[in-house]
Amino acid sequence: MKLPNSEQAIIEESKLVGYLLNLSHPDGWSKAKFFFELGFNRNNPQRLEEALKQHASQTNILSIQETPFGLKYVLEGNLVSIFGKPYKVRTIWFIGYNESIPKLVTAYPVN
Repeated sequence: MKLPNSEQAIIEESKLVGYLLNLSHPDGWSKAKFFFELGFNRNNPQRLEEALKQHASQTNILSIQETPFGLKYVLEGNLVSIFGKPYKVRTIWFIGYNESIPKLVTAYPVN
């Protein structure tokens, strides 16, 4: 099963630049280091956004967790680097109750 409405998925710029591509972020620095190694950078965050959206549309859902505010979707599969090499990544998406568009919560490598 795929992420519902993945073609409309939202990834906020603050999530990309302020977190996933921010070596100074206290929680996101290790993720930024990983994505930098894959060729993504803060100068062109749209490339990571496109790769994450492609991941969301092509990857099967690993699990769905109900929260008090909506559903959390966990996806695990390949994300293609700038260099064309696939890396296993887990992404977490959220769709609030009475909403239909998924929003990215986080993304990180899977060992």
